[in-house]
Amino acid sequence: TMPTPLAAKPGGRFIIDAWGPYKTPSVAHGATMLIGGSDEASGIAVSQQVRTHTTERYVAFVMRFAAEFEANGWVLVCVRVDNAPGLASPKFEEAMNNRSPPIDKEGASTYDPERVGKQERVWGIVQPHHCNDA
Repeated sequence: TMPTPLAAKPGGRFIIDAWGPYKTPSVAHGATMLIGGSDEASGIAVSQQVRTHTTERYVAFVMRFAAEFEANGWVLVCVRVDNAPGLASPKFEEAMNNRSPPIDKEGASTYDPERVGKQERVWGIVQPHHCNDA
């Protein structure tokens, strides 16, 4: 398929991905996983430590940052995912559709990490030696 054009303004496309588990739990929460997101237009990248990668965690992550975007005058229009199990769930898409305004979900028909390459690159920056920690 043809690539979609880049988002023209902040909130136009939020690219999310998960990483982990990693070997050493966080001191604060005992988390061994991350969920992260990058706003395509602004370049803002955010992450959250989690203990599990579940549909409910992904939904809460997106809703949290949708609210933060709106507090800055942005509207989250679209979320791009790689269709990992929790993101491919009908419950995830339902939660995006039930939000006001609804958030479009972009995903592939199968698991496709290249669709979220912008966030995959963030993992390489914030966790440069993660290959040694697995």
